[in-house]
Amino acid sequence: MTDYKRLNLILMIVIVLTFSSLVIFYIYKYINIEPPTFDGLVSTRILGANERDVFLEMVWRVQNPSGLHYTITHTNMHFYEFGEPIARIFFEENLSINPTKSTNVRVYATIEKGVFESLMYNFIDVYSFNMSGTARARVLFFTKELQMHQFIPISIKEMVTNFLQLSFRNAIAVERVGFNNTDVEFHLRLLNRTGFDLVITEFNGDLEVNRNIVGFNPVLEPVIFADNSTRGTTRLRFTTSQRFAGNDQPFRYVLSGLMKLNLWETEYLVAVEISGENMNSDIGIRN
Repeated sequence: MTDYKRLNLILMIVIVLTFSSLVIFYIYKYINIEPPTFDGLVSTRILGANERDVFLEMVWRVQNPSGLHYTITHTNMHFYEFGEPIARIFFEENLSINPTKSTNVRVYATIEKGVFESLMYNFIDVYSFNMSGTARARVLFFTKELQMHQFIPISIKEMVTNFLQLSFRNAIAVERVGFNNTDVEFHLRLLNRTGFDLVITEFNGDLEVNRNIVGFNPVLEPVIFADNSTRGTTRLRFTTSQRFAGNDQPFRYVLSGLMKLNLWETEYLVAVEISGENMNSDIGIRN
């Protein structure tokens, strides 16, 4: 390589480095990159729980006050209570923040189970979590660390109710049906997918047989899920105005109503509908 070519190469490298330095200086000093601001919750849900933590998924609506498009590549944020971290916050990777309209952001939180339970014990329906931390924003090939501080209000009780509703959907099965004059007794098997200790205390609803409501005044034997138990059995008895006797035809039944659960000294109502067919050919209904 001649001295002339070598000089041109060095000059080009210097120009590129100088230009890059000027761009970095301009971004850091003159372009106002601000963290996204929380504008409201789109949705919240509990994903599950284990012995230590409760796992949440949230979708936030955020605004970009900078007027400049950037990408969040890394976050280090927590929920705090009295200055102590109680939950770790995770943003989705390479999150693009739009400068001209609101952006929906999917966020995950791992919150200590004891803290979450204490909110319910204290009958807090809506709680504003104090979020604080840093986010790394990328513009072109350059990054800048942003300080983020925001209060996130979450409807705890509504979120738990929705979680219980989903958890017990398709989690109740009829093992067998028993008959005694005007009483019908269903032996039920229940699966607890919540990860929480809870008690199922009541069932308020009807028994429908062949599209006619025939069962009233249900009595449920309570089910206690404790110490990480995931399976339980119970008996649900209905009183009817009809007497059960022999019949050559099977019949279809539908149990529909509200199941009452007790969790953290708070009562929740979960809608339940169980349908099936009694295949014992010597059992039927007679008016």
